[in-house]
Amino acid sequence: MQQRMADLPRELDGLRARFSGDELRRALDAYRAQLERTYAELSGRGEEAWGRLRERPQVRQAITALESYTEKLDARDAAARALAAAGRQTRATGEKVARTGQRFSGRAADTVVDASAATADAVEDAGTSAAETIQEAGDGAAAATRKATRSSPPAAPHKTPRPPGPASQ
Repeated sequence: MQQRMADLPRELDGLRARFSGDELRRALDAYRAQLERTYAELSGRGEEAWGRLRERPQVRQAITALESYTEKLDARDAAARALAAAGRQTRATGEKVARTGQRFSGRAADTVVDASAATADAVEDAGTSAAETIQEAGDGAAAATRKATRSSPPAAPHKTPRPPGPASQ
């Protein structure tokens, strides 16, 4: 068969010189039909040979191992894709949480500043009110003391009694 295929180009050159276009076309059709039959026969033989080879224990084990490795590679590929997707999602979620945390902490800081200012104002107002009350009480006490000291006669000096002792007896 291989020899016949190798001789085909030389035969075609000889046929061109001997035959007309129609005769050459018919000859080529015959060769084509013969090649198709030969291909079908070889294909059938190949499938039969493959079937016999697949039945051998060593080949069967090799096929099983290849299928197992293929499944593992598919699983690894799927796991890598899932891990990459999870990484992207985690990163995106982390960035969202960070932005939300920034906004929240900014708002909290503003609230603390506002509350501190309000508290400072309230403390200042309370301190001013307390100072005014103390001032008024002090003014009232001073006025009462002045009034009391002006209207009463001067007091005699106060003598401290001596305890009885041996000298006074």
